[in-house]
Amino acid sequence: MRRWFLVVLLLAILGGTGAGAYWLLNRDKTSADEVQDGLVDRFALDGVPFTFLYPDEFATTDPQPGTLWIAGIGPSDAIDVRRVLTSAPEVADLERIVRKNLTALPDVEILDSARIEVAEQQGVAFVIDSTAGEATLRSRLVYFTAEGATWQIGCQAQESAQVQVGAACDQVIGTLALR
Repeated sequence: MRRWFLVVLLLAILGGTGAGAYWLLNRDKTSADEVQDGLVDRFALDGVPFTFLYPDEFATTDPQPGTLWIAGIGPSDAIDVRRVLTSAPEVADLERIVRKNLTALPDVEILDSARIEVAEQQGVAFVIDSTAGEATLRSRLVYFTAEGATWQIGCQAQESAQVQVGAACDQVIGTLALR
């Protein structure tokens, strides 16, 4: 009887270890439901306290100065991630700071702003029009705090790609999760 108990205990320990190893190896992989939605790539960088899914047709490119990650479907049609402050102000203060900085930029027009929920916490989003050379860009800039810093996810597109980039931006924000 004692021998059976030891065998069952050993199998339970091995099973738990195997399940834990499987979880560790697969925790950042996408599920079948996510693949069906076209979200088959996951943003996850060391030192960045969040992850999200994005459409596989968005190709990652080398980040520009001040940008940690960028993926897009064209040179001006992209989604990027930046750490914009090394502090985490309250949402009202964050909204005021961002509005002040955006209005100080030439060729930028704020079209809309709203407080939104990002990863189960309050954030702020701005929709702006700006110009880059001859192109007019529509951007959605989403700001939120995580681990004592303020982050921006920027989604920008020329008119021809606004629907596709907008849908991808909705998916990014909707799947964003803090680690």
